[in-house]
Amino acid sequence: MPELARIRRNLASKDLFIVAQDIFPTETTALADVVLPAAQWAEKTGCGTNVDRTVHLSHQAIKPPGEAWSDMKIFSEFSRRMDFKNKDGEPLIPWTDDAEAAFEHWKHTSKVRSAFAFCCCSATSEADEGTDPAGPPRRLQRHELRE
Repeated sequence: MPELARIRRNLASKDLFIVAQDIFPTETTALADVVLPAAQWAEKTGCGTNVDRTVHLSHQAIKPPGEAWSDMKIFSEFSRRMDFKNKDGEPLIPWTDDAEAAFEHWKHTSKVRSAFAFCCCSATSEADEGTDPAGPPRRLQRHELRE
């Protein structure tokens, strides 16, 4: 990695507060002030979208160990605990760990701009997306995310 010494020096700075989220100890978590234990891919339901818009759905196979949380739960809890608000003074993230509520919110957002990057949190919305969890992934077309 270019400038590795400078990066390590900056990460070790007393003026920097580091929050890391990971599934195992790393050089970064060793320097972090707070480490958020994350669930790995087999420990959470989710999906990923490739650059060609192919959605890959994966269902939770096992429960996460200890205090590990899904990415969505970490994201929403962080927002709630930091008391982030939108322009109207309402909570920035209006859901907690509810994938359906997140999907509905992001589906609404897609009216204005593409939500394919956010589609990864719609894993429990197979019925809305027409995705058969037992079948192969299918390509979603842009108009399918709009009402």
